Amino acid sequence: MKWALVLSGGGAKGIAYIGMLRAFEELQFPKPNLIVGCSMGAIVGGLYASGTLVPELENFMGKDFDVTKYIAGGKMINLNGLNKLLQIRTVLKNLFSSPGLDDGEEALMLFSRLSNYHSFEHLDIPFACNALDLHTGEEVIIESGTLASAFRATSSYPAFFAPFVNGEHLYIDGSMAHNTPVWIARKKGFKNILAVTLSDFKNSENHDDYKNTLSVVMRTLDCIFAKHELREKDYPSAWLKLQNNRASFDFTAIHRQVEFGYEETIKQKDYLSKFFETGLKGVLNRKLLEIETKKIYRL
Repeated sequence: MKWALVLSGGGAKGIAYIGMLRAFEELQFPKPNLIVGCSMGAIVGGLYASGTLVPELENFMGKDFDVTKYIAGGKMINLNGLNKLLQIRTVLKNLFSSPGLDDGEEALMLFSRLSNYHSFEHLDIPFACNALDLHTGEEVIIESGTLASAFRATSSYPAFFAPFVNGEHLYIDGSMAHNTPVWIARKKGFKNILAVTLSDFKNSENHDDYKNTLSVVMRTLDCIFAKHELREKDYPSAWLKLQNNRASFDFTAIHRQVEFGYEETIKQKDYLSKFFETGLKGVLNRKLLEIETKKIYRL
């Protein structure tokens, strides 16, 4: 069976994908013929597509991958006293003089190291990700060039990272257009598509949750992601939900998030086995799963 794996964005929540991939291998599910990702889903999915092993992904993410270290506003979180005041001054200056709190150069270097400087032409599994072009307002497919550039483009959080410049294009986080870009897999001819999402959007009635700019911006982004999770025109064959309440920028205790992804996937192994069933029974299973997905999401 040819199938495509689509991984949504979600910041630190996306570390759960590593545990999910470990579970897939343990359950001996076939590897996808295409991986599509958005933001963090693109980073984990792209690294896996390049041949990075699951233990290596755990090691990389555990040691190096904390986006807050690469954002001026994120660096401010752990500062106190005078240092924090000085950092606030820098952040405010960047807000009015730069297209983002951080130019993203350090993040680009990190992505280059993590991806071992791979390009799309040398991947084990075909891969694509999305981004939003600020010039045209259109969602675009990124499927050429270096993985590092693709990661930088698809994960350029507005206000945090400056948009990624690529020739005449100016890219920001793909989730601003479509957090789970199933349409890309459809466009490439795939009918058997497993989408994995992370969002656990809940109503909030506590004003105290939004006492600073960072919390307001993050809540705004969560609202946008929730609206762009799945769309009627490109619903998947099956839908795996790895939802918890970890904050998008909480890169602490990475191992726990990996284990969460593993455990949640194992819990849903019977559901997934229906998707991966072969033969005529598999065709029927996937059709029924697709109908179920549409009902659950009220499409």
